[in-house]
Amino acid sequence: MIRYGALARARPLQLAVQTRSIMNRQQKEEQRFKEHMEAQRRKRKWSTYITSSVAVLLATSGILYIWQPWNPFSTEVSRHLRKGLWLETSKNIDYLKALEHYQDALRQCRKEEMDNLDPRYTGIVLKIAEMYEKLQMVDRQREVYQRLSDFLFAKLVNDEVPEEWKDKVIQRDLVVATRLATLAPAGQTKRVMQELWERMGYAEQQTVAKFPVLHVRGELDILEVLQLDSWSAKKKFIEQHLPQAKKFLSQWSIEWPCYMEDLVRARDLYATLAMFTAPGDVAVKVLQSNIFFMKISGLEPIKMSTALLNLASAYYFKSEQHDSRIGLVGNTDTLEKQMFVEHEKTEAQKARDMSARLYRTIISRYQGEDEDSHVCQAMSLYSLGVLNKGQKEAETYFSRAREVAAEYGLVQVIDKIDNETLLPTPLQQV
Repeated sequence: MIRYGALARARPLQLAVQTRSIMNRQQKEEQRFKEHMEAQRRKRKWSTYITSSVAVLLATSGILYIWQPWNPFSTEVSRHLRKGLWLETSKNIDYLKALEHYQDALRQCRKEEMDNLDPRYTGIVLKIAEMYEKLQMVDRQREVYQRLSDFLFAKLVNDEVPEEWKDKVIQRDLVVATRLATLAPAGQTKRVMQELWERMGYAEQQTVAKFPVLHVRGELDILEVLQLDSWSAKKKFIEQHLPQAKKFLSQWSIEWPCYMEDLVRARDLYATLAMFTAPGDVAVKVLQSNIFFMKISGLEPIKMSTALLNLASAYYFKSEQHDSRIGLVGNTDTLEKQMFVEHEKTEAQKARDMSARLYRTIISRYQGEDEDSHVCQAMSLYSLGVLNKGQKEAETYFSRAREVAAEYGLVQVIDKIDNETLLPTPLQQV
């Protein structure tokens, strides 16, 4: 039997051993997490490299996959595709003849009674749209995308898509809807935004059905989300805010649906359009949830600095909307109007403060060597200059922004700075 005194003397040693054991486990988890994230980064880098290499290979050797044993098309379809691809990449490029071959390939698919939902079939349709783009026939390009988008989405909502194709069809539908939104003619922005919103909603519904734990309610501090760079920080965040998803999100490699990155891109575009056409909160909430998903999942279809720049801009436009509403009030001759104006002033200032905090975060934490990072740095400095215009620090921000823009040849940013600093301010009417 161990005497009490001996037990008391042994306890500090046991606690020390336990503490070291816990620390060792945490350190091992952190190390494994860092190795995993580094592997993911290399994977994305190699994926980009391989994609670029394949593009070069296709341009120089005539699309080798057409001749491979695993070529999914029949001999007749392959023949037309091969000729079309060759006319795209040879020295004597002829997009019109390439278009004809792709159309012939599609006709052959119909003769072979290929399902119009088959990813092979819709892939050829996308090539036809691409040829119209190369030929600068935008109306025809838009028409092809619109018909394909309507067809795919109708099949999805009517539950007429085979289960093995569903994720791929959702992905293709999101891609097409996103392209349509970028091609929208003047006066059609709200319509294509509505169509994009419907596609996003369907994809999100399907995702939550597969992963119910992702159905998160409530507000999250986006600046806290940005700190999830270590395994311990991520683990603590999940335990605090997403306890129902703890087991699921604690996995390092989650097999997300193939459309998730396209969904993030679609949401980013929607939010960008919403900044000018919808209440400020819409763009802010969509962009915040995008950033949250990217940090939790480890996927980054959009550079984090670009996503933050968009969010900071959304907050800035939100502040302008509040200022605009104040201007519409007119005389504050009632208590109700006075309270409304004070509320709008408070909300406008909150939005400006948040915008500035995000711009500073980009400047301090996201200093990459690629062009996107340089643009984000220059635009963040420029934007801080705008937010602080009329104060001494504005000149410093504009000067630093000009230095970055000049060093990396960012002409558009320099033009923006000149518009703010060199052009005379319009005279106010008396």
